[in-house]
Amino acid sequence: MAVRAKPNDSQGIWPAIWMLSQDETGHDEIDVLEYLGQDAWDAWTTNHFGILDKDKGSDGISTKNYEAWCQDFHVFEVEWSPEIIKFFIDGKQVHSTTTAKSDGRDGMHTRPMFAILETQVGDGWVGSVDYTKQETKQDSDYLVDWVRVYQTADQPVVRFDDLESIVDGKNTDYYIAPEFYTDGLEELSDGKETYENKDNFYYGGQPRYEDSRVIVKQGAKEQFLVYHIPEVKDVHLTAYYQTIKGVKFPSSVGDLKGKSMRSSLREGSEVDFKIYTSADGNEWTEFGNVKIVDNFPEPNPSYARHTFDAYGLPEGTNYVKIEFPDYEGAEYTQENGEITKVQNTDIQLAKVTFLQEKGADIPEPEVLLDEIEVTKTPKKTEYMEGEVFDAKGMQITAKYSDGTEKDVTESIVYSKEPLKTTDKEIEISYTENGVTKTVKQKITVKAKENPNPQPGEILEVKVVPGEAEVKAGETKAFTVEIVSKGEVTKDVTWELSGNKSRETKINQEGVLTVSKTETAQEIRVKAIAKSDKNKHGEAVVKIKKNTEKNPIIKPSNSSGSNNKPSKGVKTADEMQTGMWVMAVAIAGGVILTLTIKKKKHH
Repeated sequence: MAVRAKPNDSQGIWPAIWMLSQDETGHDEIDVLEYLGQDAWDAWTTNHFGILDKDKGSDGISTKNYEAWCQDFHVFEVEWSPEIIKFFIDGKQVHSTTTAKSDGRDGMHTRPMFAILETQVGDGWVGSVDYTKQETKQDSDYLVDWVRVYQTADQPVVRFDDLESIVDGKNTDYYIAPEFYTDGLEELSDGKETYENKDNFYYGGQPRYEDSRVIVKQGAKEQFLVYHIPEVKDVHLTAYYQTIKGVKFPSSVGDLKGKSMRSSLREGSEVDFKIYTSADGNEWTEFGNVKIVDNFPEPNPSYARHTFDAYGLPEGTNYVKIEFPDYEGAEYTQENGEITKVQNTDIQLAKVTFLQEKGADIPEPEVLLDEIEVTKTPKKTEYMEGEVFDAKGMQITAKYSDGTEKDVTESIVYSKEPLKTTDKEIEISYTENGVTKTVKQKITVKAKENPNPQPGEILEVKVVPGEAEVKAGETKAFTVEIVSKGEVTKDVTWELSGNKSRETKINQEGVLTVSKTETAQEIRVKAIAKSDKNKHGEAVVKIKKNTEKNPIIKPSNSSGSNNKPSKGVKTADEMQTGMWVMAVAIAGGVILTLTIKKKKHH
């Protein structure tokens, strides 16, 4: 890559020409030019490699010039191959490096990279700007004449999917879209929830955020993407995983470091993406030699970035399938020892990058059926029980992955069974090329009226069980049996009598709840027929007291020699006896409402 440019200068101004890996592992970076504005005679060229806070390294130099580099246009250039990286200024080689070529740090950068031209103002290596406006220019232009990228004749080409849309993905010389995707996948961008917020998906140098990602829908299984990419050589996935809560370690690079959930998975938990290859898109073979790189993790709520590298796919591979992990059942351990179940939002795919043999065909994506829609409702949506759904007047439109639409009303399928009162909607389906999509049409079904209704009579209402024992604080369900002659409505109203506590209640489903403070020894449950209020049934319920004993708190005195209550203090038995005497005394017609406020214990 070569760039003809005139950098800007002055204190705190930091123009740069650099390259970043598509699936950046922590510091995969080639700096063709870094220019510190206050040091106008030095042009820095540097190669960075390895993973931050683990094995990061760099190899670079500064090149001096007799006049400031910002005084004129210059050509800054890099030649990058698997064997060596060479740097040039105005056609003259100024630096070369093979450092970390074969020590496991990927110093020659086997992942595809993209170019960045930018000016950073202040912070980091360049330091602060001069806020007094004496040493930092207020108007500063970084001028670029041209950018040229060139390759050898046999160099593989990069195909890239940023997963901005799996439905309407782009297919160009550079971008590639899935040819097929399962319907249990969901696209995410930027939102209020932690798992949506793009600020929690960070990568590379100055902040760059993944604002398009894909997850598995809750409960969905066996989800995957299929790409048709003839003569593909390598595949690289960028994925993000949930981080452990409350973990913030100091790191050697100054930033706080988090911890990925992948590092604390419980035994038997499998959360890796899998890559399959195929020559024809029918027979698939799992590619076993996938290298997983754990990158520098930001602390929670940020997600940890992991790279899945599949180098050297089998010769003749034309299709690649990326299978999402089955998250259900997987667990990991939090820092405090708490066991946490993996959620569908904890694993997100952000980028897919391919290397394809140069000159291979770039296939057009297959046009797929995305969905069907009711574009005209049927004339009839209200039915009587026993009628059959009538689609007359309804229009169903099919929508496809390339944005086209067509009327498919004549090819739809729906149930022709007699309708029931419980039917609230009819499912309409349409199938094309083995892909089936459905849509639902709302309907109303009324009960069929009896043309010759016979007067009915309720003979008996019986509550089941007729007798029961229930502990204070517990519940009991009752049912009702109605014996009738002819057609009658068998609905009942449930009532309660004999209870002392307002918290003892029965709902209209027949479920009795006895309050913990209920003092009645016996209550009655009554079911009254709605169609004949003179007909009812009862059940007798005996209340069993809670056998749990409360601790007895003995009053204290200073001498400690007398355990009897002091004068003027009533015991619990005395208070209970007094209340019963009072109740008997007013039984002749006076109603007394007694409210006892209990002191709350905290």
